[in-house]
Amino acid sequence: MKITNASKGGKLYSDTTSHTPEGQNSGPWGVVQILNDTKFHTLSGTLDGVANTTSGSAPSIPAGTVLEGQFTTLQLHSGSVIAYYA
Repeated sequence: MKITNASKGGKLYSDTTSHTPEGQNSGPWGVVQILNDTKFHTLSGTLDGVANTTSGSAPSIPAGTVLEGQFTTLQLHSGSVIAYYA
């Protein structure tokens, strides 16, 4: 799938630290592209049901999935994603 709303760039995340949009692109992320099967600890924004603070209870989002919305915080249990600025 081609990411069409990535003109402001994005950033790769593959650690378990909590992240928020930063720098000159401090607005929300508009797209989160899943690179490897991923479990979210936190994904704050306009999409519910894709995160859980307990790793075993968090749904696994398959590689290749593209989540669209307005996201302000993300934290992974596992996997890797690119978050594109809105």
